[in-house]
Amino acid sequence: MGSRHVISRRAMLKGAGAAGVALGAGVFAPPVHAAKPLKLGYVSPHTGPLAAFGEPDDFIVKSFSRP
Repeated sequence: MGSRHVISRRAMLKGAGAAGVALGAGVFAPPVHAAKPLKLGYVSPHTGPLAAFGEPDDFIVKSFSRP
C-alpha cells in the first residue's frame, strides 16, 4: 500500500489563499501606465480696468509650479 499524506485544514487554507493572491495579482491587475501630466489653464486680467485683480496671479502660479 502507498503512504497516505494528510494535510491539515490550516495548511490547505494557507495554500488556497496564496494561490488566490498569486492568481488575482496576475490576471485581474490593471495595466500600470505613467500618469499623463495635468495641464491647468486660467484667464487673468493683466491690463485694463481689472488689472489690479490679476496682480497676485504670478505669485499663486509660482506656488503651483514644480521646483
